[in-house]
Amino acid sequence: MSMTWLADADFDTAWAHRAWSDFDAFPDKRRALVILPVHGFADHGLGLPLDAEEAAGGAILRRAVTKAKSVLPLVVLPPLRFGLAPYPHTHFGLDPDDAHALIREISGGVKDAGFTRLVFFCTSPWNKELVDAAAIDLRA
Repeated sequence: MSMTWLADADFDTAWAHRAWSDFDAFPDKRRALVILPVHGFADHGLGLPLDAEEAAGGAILRRAVTKAKSVLPLVVLPPLRFGLAPYPHTHFGLDPDDAHALIREISGGVKDAGFTRLVFFCTSPWNKELVDAAAIDLRA
């Protein structure tokens, strides 16, 4: 049986490839950087597939993580994939309040696992303002 992947992610740093018991023994959690990719599903009007943001952004993030993991402990969460509703160019629409709550919930799980540093890697121009606001709210 072949392995299925949740994202274009480096196996060593993928959150989803760890058992919950692995997080308890994770070295240097306070210094580790957890990355949450946020990708949109949108018709950019260029004839590209709806997941073009994730295809391009995932490849860039994977290359960056592969280079940086020898310098800094990294963990990459499975990506969020949504477009803010009710914009006609986005698909799988999620209203801003629920999207914000989802980001807060995921961030709480990261904190509960003992990590203190979370970075959002957002490839979606339509999700950027929401992700920026959520980041500020979580920081406060």
